[in-house]
Amino acid sequence: MALLAEISGSRAQNQKWFATDLTPPYDGMIQIHLAIAEGASTDEFQYTLDGGTNWVKYGTGSGGGQPNAVANSGIVVEMPISRTSRFNIRHIATGSRTVLFCQVHAPLLNL
Repeated sequence: MALLAEISGSRAQNQKWFATDLTPPYDGMIQIHLAIAEGASTDEFQYTLDGGTNWVKYGTGSGGGQPNAVANSGIVVEMPISRTSRFNIRHIATGSRTVLFCQVHAPLLNL
């Protein structure tokens, strides 16, 4: 896996975290490494694969099988993605969130 993009800092509600939508070089899995300063559940995060026309809620909070984002702790998420995807992420919680880091890693080779 190679680092495709990374960001940190304050992000407003419904603001795309990456200034440019991310397109991986190959079909495959991407890894998203994410840590926030505030305690927020993953119910508050959404991702898009089409540049922002459609947003999908990540996880279902406690009991839903997806890890929760805990203040000052990181989570790693893997998901399949196509090289034609235009990936971005945002939070939908009221107010801003401080993103300690968000890194997106993509495959180096098309295997």
